[in-house]
Amino acid sequence: MDYPEKMKILYSIDPNYEYLLTEVYFDDLFVYAISVDAGLDNMTVVTPGANLHEPTIQRSVPIDWLMKSLELAKSATYRRHTLPPPKGSWGDDIYKLAEREAQKTQYGVGDSQ
Repeated sequence: MDYPEKMKILYSIDPNYEYLLTEVYFDDLFVYAISVDAGLDNMTVVTPGANLHEPTIQRSVPIDWLMKSLELAKSATYRRHTLPPPKGSWGDDIYKLAEREAQKTQYGVGDSQ
């Protein structure tokens, strides 16, 4: 993929969101994240809050860079959330663990009676 200069896309887990976030960086500084908590057809851009450490944030970027990064990050987010996890990856283990935990809750396994 042809990223604009100084762009980096990472995926992260944030306890405030149900699904993985797509984080976008300019010159290794955080610019925004994309959330799919409202669905893949309703992606939202999450900008850095006032509580983030200011030296780790880029609050202004060239508009052409921003437009291209939004297009690429949206595409990367869609791909990430529609592809199954690779076999044998750490993601596979996390999905299996989450599935087991959900089953325990659903069927009451491990509850003291």
